[in-house]
Amino acid sequence: MQFGRHLGQIMLGAALVLVGCATTDEATTSSSKAQAPVAQQTSPRKTRIPAATLDAYKQQVAQRIYDANSETFSGLLPPMLKSIVVLNVTLDENGKATKISVRRSNGYKKLERVALESVRKVRDFPEPPAQVLAGGKSVTYLETWLFRADGKFQIRSLVTEPQPGHEALARR
Repeated sequence: MQFGRHLGQIMLGAALVLVGCATTDEATTSSSKAQAPVAQQTSPRKTRIPAATLDAYKQQVAQRIYDANSETFSGLLPPMLKSIVVLNVTLDENGKATKISVRRSNGYKKLERVALESVRKVRDFPEPPAQVLAGGKSVTYLETWLFRADGKFQIRSLVTEPQPGHEALARR
């Protein structure tokens, strides 16, 4: 039982490391050193930030996904997640999703489909700003879906509270 708990925490940590990866079709883009402030609100549905950085743009896209889906939850993450799904998302200069694929998963195919469909449900993503496109015609980045046991999810870019138990991982 202890192994399972630690495995889930390790998987979350690995997924969070991957979240920062992003590329455009012509150049690699990383978020600027000065990140946009994250609104500290109880519900991620109310977060609106100007998209001056890739992280801010990811938050806007995640908010659209969150608003278009009923399989979401807000508030604290549970100490143990059922699944973590990392998607590779490509949006063109008009904000149209041109490619969505599973980058990493722990094997729950149904939850992979939920993550993929949650993106496909959105018809009106915001257009990526020029600084996010970095001269390219599209932006590609990784986003993480965090599923609890009942199959509901949060999107990592909108999570503002640390997961319970994160202190134990930091001490290691």
